[in-house]
Amino acid sequence: TLCGELVHLAERHVGRSQRRILEGVLRDDSGLIALTWFNQISYFRTRFRTGERYFAFGKVEPVVAGQKRIVHPEMQAAAE
Repeated sequence: TLCGELVHLAERHVGRSQRRILEGVLRDDSGLIALTWFNQISYFRTRFRTGERYFAFGKVEPVVAGQKRIVHPEMQAAAE
């Protein structure tokens, strides 16, 4: 579980089939973590806003160049 500010949220196309994915970046005191969604892109894109604080729940996976990410994190708005 992490709590931080969503500093980036963007859709992009990957692979030969140009499959849509949604990528976000959550920042907390320890650094940055990438968030990735492969399904229900439109729903998640409208649900989250950059600049807002969220709790992110999920399995942290290492990826190339030391950047860590959570695939399909469960997200909950953090009360201020």
